[in-house]
Amino acid sequence: MISSKTECAHKCLTYTMCQTATYYEQIQICSLYSEKYSVGQILGGINQASSVLEMKNREPTIRVLSSQSTWSQSAITLAGNSAGISGSGGSHLYIPIPFYYDQPNNLIIVGDNGNSRVIQFHLNNPSSNGTVIAGGNGNSCTSLNQFYNTVGIALDSSRHLYVSDSGCSRILMFPPNSNSSTFGVLIITLSIPEGIFINSLTDDLYVAVYSTSSVVMIAKNSTVSVVVAAVLFVRQIQKEKKLSFRLLILYYIHRYIRLTPALLLMILVSINLTPYFGQGPVYPTQKGFESDDCRYVHWWTSILYIGNFINSHEMCLGITWYLHNDMQFHWIAPLALIPFVLGRKSISFIIATLFVLIGIGSILGILLYYPNMSVDVLEAFVDKPGPTFYKNIYITPWCRISAYAVGLITGFIVINVGREYRLNKTAKIFGTILIIILTIICLFATYPDYILASGLNRSIVVAYQSLSRTFWAIVIGWILFLCSTHQGGIVNKFLSWPIWAPLARLNYSCYLVHSTVLHTMIYSQRMPFFYQAHLVVNNFISQIFFSYVAAIFVTIFFETPFFQLEKKLFKR
Repeated sequence: MISSKTECAHKCLTYTMCQTATYYEQIQICSLYSEKYSVGQILGGINQASSVLEMKNREPTIRVLSSQSTWSQSAITLAGNSAGISGSGGSHLYIPIPFYYDQPNNLIIVGDNGNSRVIQFHLNNPSSNGTVIAGGNGNSCTSLNQFYNTVGIALDSSRHLYVSDSGCSRILMFPPNSNSSTFGVLIITLSIPEGIFINSLTDDLYVAVYSTSSVVMIAKNSTVSVVVAAVLFVRQIQKEKKLSFRLLILYYIHRYIRLTPALLLMILVSINLTPYFGQGPVYPTQKGFESDDCRYVHWWTSILYIGNFINSHEMCLGITWYLHNDMQFHWIAPLALIPFVLGRKSISFIIATLFVLIGIGSILGILLYYPNMSVDVLEAFVDKPGPTFYKNIYITPWCRISAYAVGLITGFIVINVGREYRLNKTAKIFGTILIIILTIICLFATYPDYILASGLNRSIVVAYQSLSRTFWAIVIGWILFLCSTHQGGIVNKFLSWPIWAPLARLNYSCYLVHSTVLHTMIYSQRMPFFYQAHLVVNNFISQIFFSYVAAIFVTIFFETPFFQLEKKLFKR
């Protein structure tokens, strides 16, 4: 088939008016191109056919082709039936559109669009049957191991396969050595994505979007979320049908290496360099922003992510209490995720629900047991004897896990119902009204506590502290559910705006840097600060700007190099 199309390509390219010919003139020159929809697709097919021939006979030299160069009139079939017959067998193709040449392994990977699959062929043995590495389970959008249109494929530096499924408006990623039963991971939803390309140095993904006549870039997320990392891990377990000690170790090592280098850098900066960052009557020019306890005694708790348990009021880089929680949740995430991908979905929902109840019950129990406990977070800066809200509730993982568990449940629901699931109008309106009510409760329920001399009733305070984190997670989960199932409307369009992609690469570093920026500005004040709306907005904008600028250097010189090193060491 490729041989015949190459001959057609030669006829087309030697035709005097080829470059200005209409679609109908093109197919008259070569009827084999009649299934194409435009001149652009014809030329794309010519380019693909000639590229395959070039790859087969590649030499380690650079050749310069003149404008008078022509292609050979003979060729061999590398993929598909040599007689040009379409089919669904391992040696056949049906409407193949994209292909990718895997040079290190001498493979060609073909998007077999008509068979809704991705299949690879060994060039060392062109006559052998291909191996299906994704899809081949029917033409549908209801599952993550099915395709509707495979129009773009690419591999990243870790050999993850990316497939552009224009019919389902999504990009899917599959792990190395995947097969037809492997479920992909949804990377992003775009309206009719087609051609895709991956920068081999950064693994950034570029997508040609037909509906918007644009090319968008999806940056490789610098801080892979706990859920995504766990899902990739359990997909590997599902493929190998066993939980090996090696996979378990790599699961934890990967997360540790991704987070720790940048964290350690900022702790060292906060200890050693911040004394020189500013001046002022209250600026700590002798010790900087960290205490002696952090400098000499409990610094190790930060790199082990247990600083929220040991002498927490003098924790290094105080904002990292959340990072400790995040890592601790990552440690236990497989308890819920492994049963889910192994088919025991009810067990996963039960475990995640137990996590929610543990989070709510822990806060409720502690506040009831200590009826006089203040809920003032500012107590974090005071080493008070006995239990405090900050030390016993605010930074403890058992009181924070409910929000994390709601996120897990949201992911489970989206996977279960599929990306094309549609709520009926009544359910959507009712759900949105409920979410608006929960949002108002989370944002404004404590307002009377600030304007009334007597404050809120203790019962209301206890109820709010016990439920507000879970309510807020439900609000975010609802938004994510609607966006994931293409029902988010203008909210989904805003959150999918390509401008967020480069900022996403800096988010983790910005999180680590921003407290140093804040402390430098606050400690450098030479007079009292009076809160006014315009001053707060001005400070917010300037602090965000400086935080992201500083994050650029942390990301480039520390976070990304260690990420690349980890990929090389463990061949991820």
